[in-house]
Amino acid sequence: METRMTKTSLDAYSSVELNKRQQEVLSIFETGLRYTAKEVASRLHYPINRVTGRINELRFIKQLIVADGTKKVGKVRETLYRLRKKDELPDKRPLSISEQVNNLIDEFEVVLPIDFVNRINNILKTN
Repeated sequence: METRMTKTSLDAYSSVELNKRQQEVLSIFETGLRYTAKEVASRLHYPINRVTGRINELRFIKQLIVADGTKKVGKVRETLYRLRKKDELPDKRPLSISEQVNNLIDEFEVVLPIDFVNRINNILKTN
């Protein structure tokens, strides 16, 4: 799937405050194509660990890119990313185990002693 971004779409993205590395990563996606993290790293001549954090920031915090399928590379499937369309919902960050537990407690309106909750959180942090 190949699309070209219009100038107005790109102008809308430029209104979000980004640091230098986020801007560099985002610039790769301005072609409107989909890329894996490895492809972005290769285009920027950066190691992969310098890019994956920026992709997650742009995906979950700035909400400018989304996951859009996978690409088989050898025996491994790698996630493809692209710019998020204005009318499209952003990707949601997966909840941690402690957030899931807290949501269940809230959902069932269970009142637990604070010592019990603290012990659960301590167990979850060590695992």
